[in-house]
Amino acid sequence: KVGVNFHYADSSDFAGSIYATANRSFKAPTLDQLSDQRPLDVGFFIPVDSVTYFFLPQAVAPFSNALLKPQKATSYEIGMYQRFKLLSVLSGELALSLYHMNVKDEIDLDLTTFKYANINRSQHRGIESGVRFYWPRATAFFNYTLTEVKFKSGQFEGNFVKAIPKNVFGLGVTYQ
Repeated sequence: KVGVNFHYADSSDFAGSIYATANRSFKAPTLDQLSDQRPLDVGFFIPVDSVTYFFLPQAVAPFSNALLKPQKATSYEIGMYQRFKLLSVLSGELALSLYHMNVKDEIDLDLTTFKYANINRSQHRGIESGVRFYWPRATAFFNYTLTEVKFKSGQFEGNFVKAIPKNVFGLGVTYQ
């Protein structure tokens, strides 16, 4: 990982920095993803009539896949942090970042085979933002992330990768 941070202001009422990073990383498959051979017991409820159901147990083959390769990524991020004082008893922070990541052999569950598999290529892009306010006995925050994760190769090229939300909101308050 390589990064640079430029601190452009620093006082008791106002401070801020901008940064940029570039990163290469990898993630090896877990032991469960590679070799978990426990059978999965599932079942289906089949209607007998309008109020009675019959449970039909089924055994499903394990999700593991011994042929998984480690996923590798190259990512870039730019962002800023800003601290500010609004009143003598109220201060806050702003944060904003933009990121772009290309992943090769991303590990995901293939819903057509119910096995872990490598996605040849995927692309993750997004914006993360947050604001936080501090009072003497309370803190409040709001975070928002906009994410776009798409297949960049294969039969689903251009489609979104499943189970990754496009919009994520976070809101909270603490009081002491």
